[in-house]
Amino acid sequence: MSTNISTSEFKQKLINQFDSLNGLSAESNRRDALAQFDSYGIPTLKHEHWKYTGLTFLNKHNFDIIKKSEVDSSVAEKFANHPLNEIEAEKIVLVNGFSASQNLKSNQAGVTISRLSDFDDAQKAQISDYYGQSIKLENNPFIALNTAFAQDCIVIKIDKNTVVETPLQIVYLNFADTNAIINNPRLLVIAEEGSQATIIESVHSFGKYASLKNSVSEYYISKNASLEHYRVQDDSELSHTIDFTQVNQESDSHYHNVNVSLGGQFNRNNIHTLLNGENIESNLSGVFITSGNELFDIHSLADHAFPNCVSNENYKGILHGNSTGIFNGKILVRKDAQKTNAYQSNKNVLLSDNASIFTKPELEIYADDVKCSHGATSGALDELSIFYLVSRGIGRKKAEAMILNAIADDIIDLIKHEPLRLHLLERVENKLNQ
Repeated sequence: MSTNISTSEFKQKLINQFDSLNGLSAESNRRDALAQFDSYGIPTLKHEHWKYTGLTFLNKHNFDIIKKSEVDSSVAEKFANHPLNEIEAEKIVLVNGFSASQNLKSNQAGVTISRLSDFDDAQKAQISDYYGQSIKLENNPFIALNTAFAQDCIVIKIDKNTVVETPLQIVYLNFADTNAIINNPRLLVIAEEGSQATIIESVHSFGKYASLKNSVSEYYISKNASLEHYRVQDDSELSHTIDFTQVNQESDSHYHNVNVSLGGQFNRNNIHTLLNGENIESNLSGVFITSGNELFDIHSLADHAFPNCVSNENYKGILHGNSTGIFNGKILVRKDAQKTNAYQSNKNVLLSDNASIFTKPELEIYADDVKCSHGATSGALDELSIFYLVSRGIGRKKAEAMILNAIADDIIDLIKHEPLRLHLLERVENKLNQ
């Protein structure tokens, strides 16, 4: 049952649940994170990075932190008939943030999949160089919330020079059938030197009540490693997501990210890449299609710390109804990052008078020998293009769908995994023809 509460009540309710949960981090680290969450509080429209992203939904649902003991792993069966389940991949299914399998084990040589909670002290000491090391709690209340309350973490390690043939698919299932819930999944991916892999993340929600997935992921891509990373959000009207992904790249590495969002009441995706070596390529792209009162918000940062690197950002939005889109992309070029090439593009189509888009591309450059650019456009469908198609006997509605499909396909075609690309092309076509 939904109950209106104030933001301060929401925050205090979470804090009151802290002592009843066992977290992953050391007790002192968890309490430090809780203190950070308490001191910063819930962002409002007065905070620069949240000025277009209202969090009023937090007041509409009486959210409870989900506990590990409350998770029903049989919910994983709900994914059995989902079309994305048919994609050949090694699947790791998380129900409300917790692994649905008793025993995690990869079928592929050179790949280790584990729960951090299963590690012994020696293994935890080894992983301490990675877990939580690349994220900042200061002024990031939802990262602090996750760090304080995360009860488990999926760790994926790809050994040196391993080429992973079958993609790894992480399936997030959020299930709220008795009350509104918050879960705090953690993911840690370590791609060692010279390795290659494809990782697919997909998010789905079920149940009669609202869910909030507040996740934190850390990706470490070592020297000369290559990672394809695809994310699919195909969610319900009761789903809410606040997601933070930090990617750390070393010299000569390659990272390719495509984010496709097809549904979900509230989606805030933060993705930060740190180009921490020379000769790195980093590509971020995405497309979102919103309708009703949905909100999609992408906040990206390409942080160039070394010379001779390339980054590309390309995001597109298609907005129907009363929906809202937000793009805030930043390219940061530090003073030693000479010979940087960095490009950023954001293009949006508004299909109703009530749809809104807020776009804010940013360049912050401290080096003088660089090539950087950004651009953003927003508007209605091009009437000249529609006229061209209609004049050749194509109905207006079909002509509009063809143009919108072409806009989305520009991004989806960047997906190199063919079965996933074909599935999403079909899924987008069906959605745009509704």
